[in-house]
Amino acid sequence: MTAAPEVLTVHVAFHPACPESGAHARALFRLLHGAGLEEPSCWSPIPVRYLCGAAALDGWCKVDDVGFIGDHAVLVVMVSDQMLVDGAWRKALNGIKDGASAPNKPHRVILPVMLSGAMSLLEPFQSRFDPVRVWHRDDKDLPVLPAAPRPAADPFALLPGVDPARQQLALELRAKAEAHTQEEKKAKDARTKWMDRRFDRLRRGFLDALLRCLRLPAGLQAPPPNGQTGPTDHPSTATGDRLVVFLSHAKADGDDIAQWLRDGLGRVSRLQTWYDQNDLRAGAPAAQRMREAAKSCTGGLIAVHSTAYGTRPWCRIEAEAARRPERIDLHWGNESRVVLLNQPGVAISQFGHGAWGRGVEALARLPTIGWPGPDPKTEELDAATALVVDRLLLELLQQRRFLLQVEAATPRPGEVFLAFTPDTWTLTEAVRVIEEPKAGAKPTAKSKAMARTLVYPGGGLTTGEAKAANTRLAAMRKGWTLVDFEHREQPAPPPKAAGKWLALSAGGLSKELYPAGVGEEHINALAIALTRMCALMGWGVAYGGTLSSGLKENHVRALLETARAWRQDETDHAAQDTPPRRRFIRNYVAVGHHGGCTPAVRAEVLDICSFILVDSPPHLRPAGQASTWDLKLDPLANPSAYLERTCGALSEMRRVSTAETDARVLVGGKLKGWSGWLPGVAEELMCSVTTGQPTLLLSGFGGVAGKLGDYLAGAAGAWPEELTFAYHDSRRSSQPEDQAAWTPTARERQRGRFGELKRALEIERSLFKAGTSSVTVIDTRDLRQAVEEVQWWLSSMQYNPRTQGVVEANVRRDDLEAGCPTPFPC
Repeated sequence: MTAAPEVLTVHVAFHPACPESGAHARALFRLLHGAGLEEPSCWSPIPVRYLCGAAALDGWCKVDDVGFIGDHAVLVVMVSDQMLVDGAWRKALNGIKDGASAPNKPHRVILPVMLSGAMSLLEPFQSRFDPVRVWHRDDKDLPVLPAAPRPAADPFALLPGVDPARQQLALELRAKAEAHTQEEKKAKDARTKWMDRRFDRLRRGFLDALLRCLRLPAGLQAPPPNGQTGPTDHPSTATGDRLVVFLSHAKADGDDIAQWLRDGLGRVSRLQTWYDQNDLRAGAPAAQRMREAAKSCTGGLIAVHSTAYGTRPWCRIEAEAARRPERIDLHWGNESRVVLLNQPGVAISQFGHGAWGRGVEALARLPTIGWPGPDPKTEELDAATALVVDRLLLELLQQRRFLLQVEAATPRPGEVFLAFTPDTWTLTEAVRVIEEPKAGAKPTAKSKAMARTLVYPGGGLTTGEAKAANTRLAAMRKGWTLVDFEHREQPAPPPKAAGKWLALSAGGLSKELYPAGVGEEHINALAIALTRMCALMGWGVAYGGTLSSGLKENHVRALLETARAWRQDETDHAAQDTPPRRRFIRNYVAVGHHGGCTPAVRAEVLDICSFILVDSPPHLRPAGQASTWDLKLDPLANPSAYLERTCGALSEMRRVSTAETDARVLVGGKLKGWSGWLPGVAEELMCSVTTGQPTLLLSGFGGVAGKLGDYLAGAAGAWPEELTFAYHDSRRSSQPEDQAAWTPTARERQRGRFGELKRALEIERSLFKAGTSSVTVIDTRDLRQAVEEVQWWLSSMQYNPRTQGVVEANVRRDDLEAGCPTPFPC
């Protein structure tokens, strides 16, 4: 698969010692990946990369390739106190002033973020840049977490037969620990609210500044109407570089909201409004001026959809003027592109309880939000206004990015680019505009017979919506088709692979992934993208992890939600007699780690996921126990036995998942804080190479996979220190329960497992150099390129037969899984 060229990337530079900077960087990633929108699966994500070292920031402006192939490279610098007092970072900041755009380099946009008042002392930023201001003189300091560690209770004090005085002391320590936990929770809640309030300022300032900095493709700059050079109503020239929003409303019942927005937008953003009562000059031809303003405001449209809105002719005229596509022929050299533009926007629903109104076709695809009810508080109105601004800026950013993609794309005969997500009304209008390129011209038989391909923004429609839109278009014009821009290079679907399973090993900690320019959120987004790609190719996805409803960001849960959305798209328009598809997610869960895998959680995803519970090997179970599923494993009663059984179960789970899958992809992985004898990604790689399973290692995302990929490919000569027994043994906790669990026997067992890992990969490294290894290493940090590489690899690889047997006594399966040899019929 060849994806559309990427024209916009965002690089966030922040000091890793500043917690606020890291939180804001992760929030920007989620924002540009559509988190919080009502249809995140339809959002075309903008790549985000982290720069967490002064050397990375210093080199950003000095090299031609800043990490992504793109026409625009945006650098967001989180200037904090930690960055200002660090000499290396301060030197890198001083060098940014020399990093302006140069010939043969991507257009570089530098957006400093003022997190500290001391930033005003930094001369380059004060003299050259207009920073996004997050700091305010009235802000209090970041709430501090309790400094004292949580009191550690004696883990053996409450067992039968223990001295009463020791038990009493243990109870007191437990009470202190609970009080400490409550204090810590309050402090964390206060920190979260503090950061959310500051990120609200950053989000709107960042989006607004980015939109003003991104250039429009040549030919899209709107000139003053009628050649005017003096004062004018035209919003694109009357206010300089500030974005102007057209405010459409019905005077009868939408004026209060419109007036609040007119005044409130300035309080939460730098947006201005075109409001007829203020901006329509006396004596000017009202109809012409309002139509011009509705279709040419640089900040898009806000429609107050009140009860009377749909019945007012002027409101419908404004909405249709803003949303009706306008044809623009763009020329670059000898190439030309036909682009249809309309105004991005949002709608506000004012309908109250029992109120009737009419819909407006032109507003069908606009994101719509409800307005606070009767007698709202000022805080509620400001919060609603902020949400409207956020979404409007995101809609504007997506259109601006699409126009840059169109400029970079190679045009094809009969291709028309729609800079909006089509619906029935805009699609009908687009057909009319395409066939009547000039005012007053009538469509000819030749123009009607010409085949057309309408290309809309990537991710704009789900699979089911795209099928329905193509059906409507085919009914209007035979031979015309709609295609997603993201997949215009791949008209045919990827080849199907009946009955194949891909094991996905993904994870990691942000602080360990930062050197690679990514965080946990990148790994999560990649896992979701790979799951959807596998679903479209007919592959099932196997994942080892814990599904728990209590986790806010859980990889397994994200995979399942993606799978459910894909199935809904695929089955919306299927015939009713079509048999249901098989579940194509397998979640392997080890004993001792299956507490969150409750019947309620499993029932919730019964249509998508099969759960395979893996027990520890027989020699690690208590005498006389056939299994330990229903046996309560008490870590306090016998810590060493508990450690042996749970670590053994994890190793067995990884062996079973390898034996029951056809290929494996590994990315990220924790270097510290993992469970088991070995880091999970490392042990799963060892299982794959010892059985000859085809394996793809995405080393560019760092973590364990990055270390092992560099080792296998020869980039690192010596065995990674982080994957040695001595490294982890020296950092072992000194808590009494850990000392009781890690007996000399357990430590020797772990030492042996690290030795097995090193020997297996030493052999594989020699095979890798000889070109006969079953492992493929791909060094990329681009999410889309990683998905492309995995798809190409799955489509072209040769599969080895599954040779390793599975001890069924160690595995507990769902009834449906036991009788389901393939993920789903193709």
